[in-house]
Amino acid sequence: MWQFAQKLKEFHAMEGEDVAVYIDAKVSINGRPLQQFTDKEIDIAAQEWSHWSHHEWILPSSLYENKE
Repeated sequence: MWQFAQKLKEFHAMEGEDVAVYIDAKVSINGRPLQQFTDKEIDIAAQEWSHWSHHEWILPSSLYENKE
């Protein structure tokens, strides 16, 4: 998703356009109900990539929420 957003932004930049890319993605894990995977309010094309840190546009899974 991030790589496609970067390519899309690069392609439009060659045409002199500045674009933002927002992704509304949901996932289902092992037959569970769909849950939001990405923050649809964040411009993915404007985000930097790091292999070693969390990205705010990827939402945490409800599977790991603390159930106290």
